[in-house]
Amino acid sequence: MNLAPDASVLEMELQRTIEDCNSATAETQRMALVLRRYEQLSYGRLQSSRAVRARVKSVLFRARTELRTRLSKYLVKGSQVLFSAEGAMSASA
Repeated sequence: MNLAPDASVLEMELQRTIEDCNSATAETQRMALVLRRYEQLSYGRLQSSRAVRARVKSVLFRARTELRTRLSKYLVKGSQVLFSAEGAMSASA
């Protein structure tokens, strides 16, 4: 993806902010997000995993809410959503 210099700097800043937010998030919440989003585990598989021994949907909701709050200045840029309700980054043009 070729970004304009300003967009590239903003993208790097956003990535750093996401990493900071992830490290500040409770481990159970962080693991639930990672396993659900990147490993694409089902809610049932998450529930039975050693990393997440809680109500999975509640843990994911709290994790996404916390990240949304911490990343609020990046959520909407004009009419483009940079961070979706599912917690996944969407492409920005």
